[in-house]
Amino acid sequence: MDQAAVASVDIPRRDFKGVYRHFYPPEGVDAWRIRHFRELKNKKKEVKDKYLCEFRQKLEEAKKKFDIDIKYYPQPSAKFWNRVYYALKNYDEVILDKNLYHNYKHKLGIESAQVDVILDGDITEKIKELTNKIENEKKKRYPNYKLIEDYERDLWLWRGRWVLVMIADNYLAYKRRSPKCTN
Repeated sequence: MDQAAVASVDIPRRDFKGVYRHFYPPEGVDAWRIRHFRELKNKKKEVKDKYLCEFRQKLEEAKKKFDIDIKYYPQPSAKFWNRVYYALKNYDEVILDKNLYHNYKHKLGIESAQVDVILDGDITEKIKELTNKIENEKKKRYPNYKLIEDYERDLWLWRGRWVLVMIADNYLAYKRRSPKCTN
């Protein structure tokens, strides 16, 4: 089965918070914020290329500050699978594309891996679920602030995972389109 291009992003746990804040600054801060390239689907080519160039610049800044290892593979090659196997054996968690996971899970041997496997499609659902839980708890006459803090901590972690998926997806779009960036 042929598979389209893939990207992998590795960051150490110590840099997770910094990478998250770099690409997704807090509300109220007037700064560039990552979004999914597909959100620009009805925009002109120039707008899409400009966004990808901004993304590339932001990624280069992040690489100077943090230990980010990002790789592009035109298709899931042996090098890509070796990287996935290494991650499954040595990392705490691995985020995989849902289609890639379902098409190759027999090859990956994930059932025997001692790692949390998170599918990219589940991340936005979990973010929505936690956001709703926080809003519902805050609406109560006597909200449980400890519970809200727990939900917010979980939400922060899931948003961080979302940022990593956006980095990989936008990097794929950048590599595929190869826009001419002036900076």
